[in-house]
Amino acid sequence: MFTRRRVLLAFALAAVALGLGLLSGPLRGEYHLRRARAAAEAQDFPRAYGQAVQALRLRPGLADAHLLAARCARRAGLLKEAAEHLEAFQVLHKSIPEEARLEWRLLHAQEGRLGDVEPALRRDVDGGHADRALMLEALVQGYMKLEQYDVGQAALAKLLAANPESVWGIYWRGRVMERGGKVDEAEADYRQVLARSPDHVEARMRMTELLLGDRPGEALGHVDYLLRLRPDDAGLRVARAVCLKAMGDADAAARVLDDVLADHPDDARALSERGLVAVQSGRATEGEKWLREAVRLRPAAEDTHYHLYQCLAQQPGRAAEARRQFEEWHQAKEEANRLMELGTVLRAKALHDPALMHEWGTLLLKAHHDEQALACFDLALRLRPDYQPTHRALEEYHRAKGDAARP
Repeated sequence: MFTRRRVLLAFALAAVALGLGLLSGPLRGEYHLRRARAAAEAQDFPRAYGQAVQALRLRPGLADAHLLAARCARRAGLLKEAAEHLEAFQVLHKSIPEEARLEWRLLHAQEGRLGDVEPALRRDVDGGHADRALMLEALVQGYMKLEQYDVGQAALAKLLAANPESVWGIYWRGRVMERGGKVDEAEADYRQVLARSPDHVEARMRMTELLLGDRPGEALGHVDYLLRLRPDDAGLRVARAVCLKAMGDADAAARVLDDVLADHPDDARALSERGLVAVQSGRATEGEKWLREAVRLRPAAEDTHYHLYQCLAQQPGRAAEARRQFEEWHQAKEEANRLMELGTVLRAKALHDPALMHEWGTLLLKAHHDEQALACFDLALRLRPDYQPTHRALEEYHRAKGDAARP
């Protein structure tokens, strides 16, 4: 009897498997599309994007799936992928409906390319547009990316009034709280974001930073979660080493950093952390080579300058060099402060002045904030397309990156 039941169960399972296997690609594609829409409705945008991609693997010619993927990618912070899906949508659709035009405007705003899109989006927001919460969400992120905190916080207040459950609204409220020193409130907001969207990379990274000081083990848990999503991410691997170092396991931290540097020998943060681990382990001479290379690659990184000063100060007979290095650290710190001050002064005027926006972008580029610098250059050229200093700066930038063919 028992054997007969097992045979019948095996036949039943085989039938189910056969039935699932016979499901057509379109049917399975619709299944993933439904799951993508449900995840987007729940504001779990990384998962929604993953389901939309699965649907497109099964139905690659489905234009509406590309539009959904573009929106989910953008709201997950995957801006490059969002642009690719919008371009694919346009190729398939052969015309651009208003929904796709809006998505392009939202993408540009979220990237910080506010010049052409901000006035229209703000008019629509003030006019009570049905998608005003989406518009505010993109504007908030664009403002914050350009460090326009005053106007960004005003837009954030409107966003949370329109949609108190907005994942990005709650995240940016946490960032504002953290910036104002209200760490407990920030942590509560980040936890609220992660309860709804566990794969929210930015919220997990901010949690890692908050927890590192007194709860490094919990911080490590957040980094390891992200590493399961992005196992080859060098920045996350360095963050893991920092957590291990904070937990007192310098040897494990050194092994992780050595692995990162084997794959990315010019990773300035990995070099800096590797040098710091050596210095804090009493091997200052060994740490100096890594710290000097990190300073060479990132001369504006004030913390690396300070670590190198500490390294030299620990070594007998290096007092004069340590003093010079202390002066270099002080200069790097002053330049960083000057960049912040200039940003505050220029912010109100720069959005309408290509010369000021160009100057701001140049300062950001010098400090290795490439993404923000390129957004400033983009806006400078939108304000004045023939502005030659910005054209020359972009040519030099792309030439240095080995991409001379780009404008």
